[in-house]
Amino acid sequence: MKKNKCLLAFGLTNEEMLALRALGKVIEVKPEMAEMKIGKIPLYNGEELTTEKIMPNEKVVLFHDFADGEVRGMTKKVRNIAEGVILAIVTPMSKQWSLHYLVNHLMQERELYRNMQKGR
Repeated sequence: MKKNKCLLAFGLTNEEMLALRALGKVIEVKPEMAEMKIGKIPLYNGEELTTEKIMPNEKVVLFHDFADGEVRGMTKKVRNIAEGVILAIVTPMSKQWSLHYLVNHLMQERELYRNMQKGR
């Protein structure tokens, strides 16, 4: 088991966060963390942050340091807790991205996928 294994959750309601915590370690990601690198969020020690970036109004759950099999088992559970949530696995590349950049990237991917589905 990896020591930084956790769910990084952004934009969820208090009730959704409470239900998500029943699944394991959860770090609530705040809008002021917009410029923080994804890989640094599990190590965040609470120092004050400021940002110029405005985060979109989206629900996002990131699987940080989870094995593929673990993610498969949790995906449906997370979707049942938070309707409309964007789910993603943190990769070595995305660990280097800011929260703001990653969320916007995931929103673009979702839109491309939806457009491809309409074309079928």
